[in-house]
Parts: sequence; C-alpha cells; structure tokens
Amino acid sequence: MTFIDSLMKLLLSLTLLLVPLYFDLRVSDLFGTSKIVILYLFSLLILYLWVLKVIFYEKLEFKKTPLFLPIILFLGANIISSFTSTSHTQSIFGEYKSQEGLITLISYTILFFAIANFIDKEKSIWTKTFYIRILTSFVLANLLILFFPPRQEIEIAWGWTGGFFVLCLYTILFYFFLPLIDTSIGLIKIFILTSILCGTYYFAQMRGYDFIQWEVAQIGSSTFGNYGWFAHYGMIIFFFVLYFLILTFIEKKEKKKKKLPLFTKYFLAASLVLLIAFFFITFFNVRQRSTIMGVSGGSFLFLFLLSKIKECRKIFYLGAFLFLIAFLYFGFIGGQKDAVLKSIARDLFVVSKTEEGFGGGSGFTTAGIRLHIWKACLKIIKDYPILGIGPDTMMSVYPKYRTLKHVEAEGQYSRNQNAHNDILQITSTTGFVGLITYLFIHITFFIFLIKTLGKLSNEKKVFLMAIGGAWLSNHINNLFSWAIPSINSMFWAILGLGALAFEEKKPSLIKIKSFFKWPIFIISSISVIIGTLFVINMYQADMKFKKARALERELRLVDAISVYKMAIRFNPWYKEYYDGLLNTYLTMARQTPDPKDTKEAVFFAEKATRLFPNDSIAWNFLGGAYYLDGVANKNDRKNEAIYAYKNAIKWEPYLRDAHTNIGQILISQGRKEEALFWFKKVLSFDPHCSRSLHYVKLISETDNP
Repeated sequence: MTFIDSLMKLLLSLTLLLVPLYFDLRVSDLFGTSKIVILYLFSLLILYLWVLKVIFYEKLEFKKTPLFLPIILFLGANIISSFTSTSHTQSIFGEYKSQEGLITLISYTILFFAIANFIDKEKSIWTKTFYIRILTSFVLANLLILFFPPRQEIEIAWGWTGGFFVLCLYTILFYFFLPLIDTSIGLIKIFILTSILCGTYYFAQMRGYDFIQWEVAQIGSSTFGNYGWFAHYGMIIFFFVLYFLILTFIEKKEKKKKKLPLFTKYFLAASLVLLIAFFFITFFNVRQRSTIMGVSGGSFLFLFLLSKIKECRKIFYLGAFLFLIAFLYFGFIGGQKDAVLKSIARDLFVVSKTEEGFGGGSGFTTAGIRLHIWKACLKIIKDYPILGIGPDTMMSVYPKYRTLKHVEAEGQYSRNQNAHNDILQITSTTGFVGLITYLFIHITFFIFLIKTLGKLSNEKKVFLMAIGGAWLSNHINNLFSWAIPSINSMFWAILGLGALAFEEKKPSLIKIKSFFKWPIFIISSISVIIGTLFVINMYQADMKFKKARALERELRLVDAISVYKMAIRFNPWYKEYYDGLLNTYLTMARQTPDPKDTKEAVFFAEKATRLFPNDSIAWNFLGGAYYLDGVANKNDRKNEAIYAYKNAIKWEPYLRDAHTNIGQILISQGRKEEALFWFKKVLSFDPHCSRSLHYVKLISETDNP
C-alpha cells in the first residue's frame, strides 16, 4: 500500500473518530464549530491526496456502485438549489449551529466515496512494526492536543502535569485505534469505541464528574450537546454490537477453521451482552421517543432478515423474545419516565382536542409543536415546489410561514432550523427535485441490500443486515427529529460500507494525459491552501465571537464591537456574528448616538441584508440603524427605516417590534392614521401588546380630546 493510501485511510478514520468525540471550550458553538472544522479540513485533505494519487499514477481508478449515480444526482440537486436559494450564503456555507449547507454535503460525499474506494483488507504502513505504531500514536496525540486542546489553559502537552496525562491517554487511544483503520469491520469497531467513550463520559456527567466542566454538563449530553443526538448515535451503533455478538456463534463454522474454545466463545458473548446492556443504560436511558421508535423499526428489519438464515434461528427466537420485552417495557411501562407509546397517545389526544394542536395556555405539547412546523413546511413547499428555498435556509425563511399559535407558544424571535422530518426538510429546502434524488438513494440502497443478501456468506449477511437496521432506524428517527454532522458523517460512512458489498468486480479506469498533470496539481494545491485558510479562519472567528459575547454581557460594548468586527473579518458568512455586532451598536446608539458608530452600524446592517436577504432580524436591525443614524447626524432617514422594517415584516409577518417601530416613526412624522393601522395590526395577533395599546390610546385621546 502506498503512503498516500495509508494517509488517506488515517485521515478518514480520524474524521469518524474525532467528529463525534471532540468539542472545544474556546469556541462559541462548542458542538458545531469544533466538529465541523475537523470534517471540513480532513475531507479536504482526503480529496487533495486523492488528486495527488491520480496525478502520480496518471489514472483515476474508481469503484462504481449502484449508489454512485443517486448520490451524484442528489449532490447536483443541492448545488442547483443553492444557486436558486433565498440566501446563497446560507445555502453554501450553512446556518450557524446547524451547518448543513452545501460544503457540508460535499464533505459527506467525499467520505462516502473515500470509504467505497479505499477501505479494504490491505494493511496501511502505520502498523507495520511496534515502533512505527507507537511513534505514530505519539505524534497524533501531540497534534490533537496542540491544535485542539481539551482545556483552554493547555498550551504544550508535555509542559503541564495534567496535559502530560492527557497526552498519555491520547497516545494509548491512538495505539489501539491504528489497527482498525484498514477494513470495514475496523471502521465499525471505531464507531463502537467512540460510543463507549461517549457513554462513559455520559455516566460521569450524570454523576457530577465532568473533567471538562463545560457550563451545562449536568444535562448528560455527552459530547453531542444534546441528549437526543447522543441517543441517536448510540441507536445506530447498537446494531453493530448485535452483529459482533451473533458473529461469535457463526464465524468459525463458516471459515472451517478451528473453533473457538467454549470458554472463550462465551466470554466474548458475555462481554458483548454487557456492552448491549451498557447501551440500554446509557443511550436508551434518555428515553427519546424518536430514538425508541427508530431502534424498534430497525430491530424489526434486522430480526426479520435474521430469521431467513437457518443457522441463526435460535438467535432469532431469543432476539425476538428480548425485543418484545423491551418494546413492551419502553412502550407501555416506562419506569421512572413516561412510556413512549403512552406519551405519544397522550400528545395525540391533546392535539385532537385542541383546534391548533396545543394544550391550554402555555401547556402545549411537543407533538403540537411538530404539527405546526410541518404545517408551515407544507406552505413553503407550495411556494417553492421545484428547487425549494435552498439548503439550510430554514432558520431564516420559517418565520414567514409559521402559525400564530407557534408564535404565541415560543415568542416572536423564536426560530426553527429544521423541519423535524427529513422528507419535509428536504422537500422544503431542495424542492421535489431534491426529494426525488434523495428517495432514489435510499430506494436503491434498500433494493440492493435485499438482492445482495442472498449472495453472501452468513457472516457478511449479518454485517449487511446490521447496516440495514442502522439505516432504517436512522430514517425512522429522522421522521420526528433531525441529525447533526456528528451523526450524519457516520451515516454517510455506513452508506459507503454498504456500497462496498455492491461494488463491481473491475473498477472503472480513467487515464489522465500528462498534459493535464501540472494544471490539475496547481489548481488543487491552490484550492487546498484556500480551503485550509477558510477552516482556520472559521475557527478563529468563532473564538472571537465567544469573546465578544462575553464582553457584551459585561457591558464593555466598545471592546465587544472591536472583537465582533474581528470575528466577521475572519468569517463573514454567519449572520449570528452580524446580529451580535448590530445589537451592540444599537444598544450604544440608543444611549449616546455617535455619528461614527451609527454610520458603521448602517454599513454592517446593509451588508447583512445583502448576504441574508431572507432574514427578518437583519432587516429589523437595518431599520434601527437607519433611524438612529438619522438622529445622530441630524438628517431624516425615517423613510429608509420604514422600508427596512417593512422588509422585516415581509419575512416575519408576526414580528411585533417591526410593526410598532413603524407606528412610532409615523407618529413622529405626524401620520397618525397610518400609525394607527400598524398598531391595530399588532393588536390583531397580540391583543396584550403594551406598546400598541399605549399608542392606540394616545392617538385616540389626541383625536378626541
């Protein structure tokens, strides 16, 4: 195996290990930015190494699978939708915290094709000898700590006792990690290793022992930022633990080798049973309804396929019995928490008894919230049926379509970054073109899963069945929730592992003419440098953003503005950075209007509306900036402010502040009748708005003294 192949395998495996595990306290978005920069950087380097290999050998060797065309079409649909998007910036770079834009999808696609083409049984150079393995582990541990320190105060790993302990821990982790990077089974073991580490950290958090000590560690979300995503990851891994458990009873018989000693076999089986119990205690302890429904559906498919293997009938009967017990317990009994089916039935009862899907007063249900989100998504699909609103633009566009009841339940500035349903999410953001290509991927996958099972040995059948169970459980879960890069990167990797079973015997071969070698090398090298700088700047920007928010909370507004501007200079593609800066500018301007500050506020607000033309908050800030700039410079910018506020209302019809601001400006212009219209409009959807009630009363008293 070449050095390039070995390095690609290492980067690929490190991506799948570190994306779910790592988070950095130095950035604002702990569980987004920390993980997405690893995904971006490593997938970029994998692609670059692939290009170098093509240049060196003057040929592109490519394993085509049945999933090749569907995935390319899905990627193409997202690219087209990004360029017809309501916000090109958000669609390409992704929404802050969500980060599921076009660049992220390209990264997933690279992972898929890299696994389908480079994961095999040929060993990489990293494990040839003990010394190479330990040296590689030591170097990786140092790189991880120096570039991604687990605590803010760690600068040099070996220069601090605690850092030295972490260095040793990482070295040991990588020592056992390196032998796993060569095969598909090895990658699955990496997933299981990751889940064990996450589960152990979950246990520590729940008992108050959190060595990282991030600010909300007590909720038990492990390294995912939310216990629901933590459970989602464990749900997928669960099927691969089942695979290894079943493998202890069927592997040796099929290979016709000396059977495992009885003690060893049952020791391994007992260990795997304990691991499954560990999963139940940790991953299913959170009692996430979508996760329980997902694992139930995946388990049903897994057991159904297992029943078709004659040698596994006894295992099937035992598994079916245990599945029935677990289903009854989680569905109807529930222990300390509500049983899943009982809680779903209760929510549906509340929905059926209330016109808008909410309980009385503020006692709305999550099922009711979902129905309102889905109702808004159907309106979006009606308006954007072909190519959708654009990938990852839901956060900005959703307020235009959300129902009044949803506003009453969660407030005027509440946002929703996802439809909580993959089908509606994809159709809303990429239209029916995106939905068709998405379904094409998964229908193709399922058809070839069923067709291929009959051609494989029992061991490989069970492996493919585990992939099928994980695949189905993920889709069922995502009908009521959504996934994040930590989960999606693993899911695309699993699709790649499934595609390995479908590959053609002879890879496709495309020869590259010598004439194109240097142009390809120069273009790809420049691209990787630009991409690396982008990732570094992205990380630096979020560190500055966190610092700026802290300064703003301390009311050090001048300092906060300076740091916010640095964040935008590093990464001008996230609207949250502009929101923070503009909020600080306007807070200062309301206290002491300064012409220089208000001029800068207008500049950044106009830039925000150009980058994010679908965002009501950006337009609302622009209205405030125009008005305060007029006050500071003693010129009339009130009509410009009204124009901006009307655009804010266009994208968020129930934005109370924009309505009342227009009304107050109109009063200052002596246009009382027009002002009265805007205040009454607010009262039509918020009859208790104190500002509107005050001005309606004031106008009435003025007109009728």
